[in-house]
Amino acid sequence: MQALSKNAQDAVGRLIRGESREAVAAQLAKAHNLPPEQAERATAMAVEHIARVASFDRVAELGASKRRLESIYREASDAHDWPVALSASKELNRLLGLQTADPAAPTGDDPDAGDHRETLEQIAKHITRVSGLPEDAPLLDHARVLADKARRMEAKQ
Repeated sequence: MQALSKNAQDAVGRLIRGESREAVAAQLAKAHNLPPEQAERATAMAVEHIARVASFDRVAELGASKRRLESIYREASDAHDWPVALSASKELNRLLGLQTADPAAPTGDDPDAGDHRETLEQIAKHITRVSGLPEDAPLLDHARVLADKARRMEAKQ
């Protein structure tokens, strides 16, 4: 990364304070006695610098957000704070773009999926009843809470 000239550094400060690009170029030309083309180049370098500094790695940020939400979920579950755990789980599902569709509905991938509808509905009712979450919570959240409880029980043994 190349170092910014003094003129471009001045432009960065002015742009960050909210001045328009045109006003910054005009101020640079006047304050530093620059030809308009040079002031515009310094302003363009400042704009590129700000864009580069402000950019982020979307995949890395998603990963960090996922880790934070999983940590919140885990801590809330350990503390039996189900509303917070549910909220973290919902936010994690939203972040990851997961859908909480009806698990008993045939997907079209399995021609026999409808044959298991009654069994799946019974399992869903049982999971909903024993998880400790509000009944209207998504089934995936109920299952996640029960899976966490099972893992903790196994770890204690």
